[in-house]
Amino acid sequence: MTLRPVPTGLLVCALISLFAATAAGQKAIYPPHRRGVAAPFAAATNPQVSEAVPASSASWTRITNRPPVSVGAMLLLTDGRVLVHSEPNCTGCTGNYSNWYTLTPDNTGSYVNGTWTKVASLPGTYAPLFFGSAVLPDGKVVIQGGEYNCPASNCSSVWQSLGAIYNPAANTWTGIVPPAKSRIGDAESVVLPNGTWMLAECCAVAFNESTFPVYYYFNESTLTFTNEASSTDGKNDDFDEEGWNLLPNNLVLTVDAYTSHTNLAGMNSETYDSTTNTWSTAGSTVQQLWDSNCGAGGGSYELGPAVLRPDGTVFATGASDCEAAHTAVYNSAAGTWSAGPDFPNGDAANDAPAALEVNGNVIVEAGPFSGTFDAPSKFYEWDGTNLNAFPAPPNAAKTGSYQGHLLILPNGQIMYTDFSTDVEFLTSGGTYSPAWQPTITSVNSTLLTGSTYSISGTQFNGLSQGGAYGDDFQDATNYPLVSITNNATGHVFYARTHGHSTMGVATGSAIVSTNFDVPTGMETGASELVVVANGIPSAPVAVTVNQGVLTSTSTNLVSSLNPSAVNQSVTFTATVSPVNAPPPPGTMQFTSNGSVISGCGSVAVTSAGMAQCTTSFTAAATDSIVAMYSGDTNYQGSTSNTVSQVVNGGGKTTTTTSLVSSKNPALVGQVVKFTATISPGTATGTVKFTRNGFTITKCAAVAVVAGSASCSGTFATARTYAMVAIYSGDSKDQGSTSNTVQQVINP
Repeated sequence: MTLRPVPTGLLVCALISLFAATAAGQKAIYPPHRRGVAAPFAAATNPQVSEAVPASSASWTRITNRPPVSVGAMLLLTDGRVLVHSEPNCTGCTGNYSNWYTLTPDNTGSYVNGTWTKVASLPGTYAPLFFGSAVLPDGKVVIQGGEYNCPASNCSSVWQSLGAIYNPAANTWTGIVPPAKSRIGDAESVVLPNGTWMLAECCAVAFNESTFPVYYYFNESTLTFTNEASSTDGKNDDFDEEGWNLLPNNLVLTVDAYTSHTNLAGMNSETYDSTTNTWSTAGSTVQQLWDSNCGAGGGSYELGPAVLRPDGTVFATGASDCEAAHTAVYNSAAGTWSAGPDFPNGDAANDAPAALEVNGNVIVEAGPFSGTFDAPSKFYEWDGTNLNAFPAPPNAAKTGSYQGHLLILPNGQIMYTDFSTDVEFLTSGGTYSPAWQPTITSVNSTLLTGSTYSISGTQFNGLSQGGAYGDDFQDATNYPLVSITNNATGHVFYARTHGHSTMGVATGSAIVSTNFDVPTGMETGASELVVVANGIPSAPVAVTVNQGVLTSTSTNLVSSLNPSAVNQSVTFTATVSPVNAPPPPGTMQFTSNGSVISGCGSVAVTSAGMAQCTTSFTAAATDSIVAMYSGDTNYQGSTSNTVSQVVNGGGKTTTTTSLVSSKNPALVGQVVKFTATISPGTATGTVKFTRNGFTITKCAAVAVVAGSASCSGTFATARTYAMVAIYSGDSKDQGSTSNTVQQVINP
């Protein structure tokens, strides 16, 4: 049970009086602390100042598009998006604790270049800070409790039990019935191997809600909880400040923080067996990891995060107010602990994030023990033998470790937030062992967009939960994501997964499975599919994606010359949209007054989605021109708007217009001059230049001088453009449309 800094002036726990002196210009804030223990002072300002990052094979990259609000807690959705909570928990930060946003990677799979979207807000007055959280096997997100509730960003320390569940497909939050007589608060949680979400009550003993520690199973079908605790289940102490780690043997490991049954020399750890619903000692951690103030009492009771590594060991970090914090290593196969190195530089992981890199090492954020939650933060990397200094994100010099959050992404990067709008991404050095990869044993080789498929294989849930913080925040990623990359474009699409057969970690050679939904709007054709867990992909499997639900289209029709004269050439251009990959093939049929125009009954549609019909009219009249796109196996057909083509009678001289390019092909950014020559050379009037059927604004009416007119310009994108010149005619000459110049622009 902790108190965190919030930008609301003085937040005073009803049970504690807190006094802190503040430096000039700093706003008083309140760092984490256990109920009944005075909190040390910490000052947090908006951490926006960049600092140099030390050189390393690992590197941090700042997001291209900053979020619109200050962000903190985050979870990885099974469709590849990141769900991020607005948490303006510092002086000068902005946002609303009821609001959530998603970060969607771009079409290359880059989160650095991703885009932000505001999604549904939490129901009612639920606006939590520091709560239990998880992604469930069906892909929904559940959160419960909160040390604070912050409606309209006015925070009160209430250790609440409210909660909500998010359905990403429907973009809705639904309230959850809280357990009776509960104070969930800043509780730890874990999704058990059978898919059940297990949630602690942070402080049942401390609040006199129970004489023994309390934990619950979540009933998703009824959105209620079942109390699974009893006085005989074996749990040693209250859950406050502890964290839970899922082990390869399906047990849950925790290190005791002694917030009840306090033993200042205590170093006990415990495991939970969900098959018997009992807790048992897992032995001494050898070194004390919780903050007892070096056995003198009056410590913060905090613990650092713990992370399971691919070799089956758990690296557990400590907190301290009196000296550099200790670490310890738990061998999950042998069930034994050994001492790890102390943090360098007098640091400690007092409420701090940690995450597993794809190379199998663990990174952890820490700060000076002397200030408990003060800046600067530093980062360290555990490689199984040594705890080494590690590059820190730019804002670390301005933040305390408790402000950090780390999330493993499917592209192998690690995302970092710190209550500001500066979101950073870590690219680690090294890579994964092939033995850690998921493997695919069964999946359809032909997929239809909009359809759901099953996929089977091994190690779909990875070898670890991936990320850790402890109480206050959980963002485990031990579930499979499915990524499909189009071979022609290189574009990446995530297929939403759901119905995982297990949530256990390190499942070895056991065959596991999940279901995935092929996105309706994804590109079709030859592709590669991978399963990703904790940022590590399987070997790719070749698949062919076909259109299952036809993409709807629209067709736009324009005339090159309206009105026109009898026997004067007119070009009609029909453009189909959207143009995806593959582009809309098929044909276009042009009709006049319901009859097919000669030579235009089946015009091939180009890769740009365009088709043209050039014709003339033998009589003065107003003709109704329509274009009809045939559609194909991927696209629905569509009918264009009707163009009312006015044909005037005449006596004017027939003209011809020819168009040439000064340089074809040309390069992006290179000036190209198009010259239209009208015959006879005595013609006057103007020429309109078009590109892909659309008028070039600056060349919409270029005067004809000595029988010619020109238009110069550059092209910003490499592709082929259909260039046409349209002569207006004058008092003695008919208008005319030029030949089409296919202008090639190379990169």
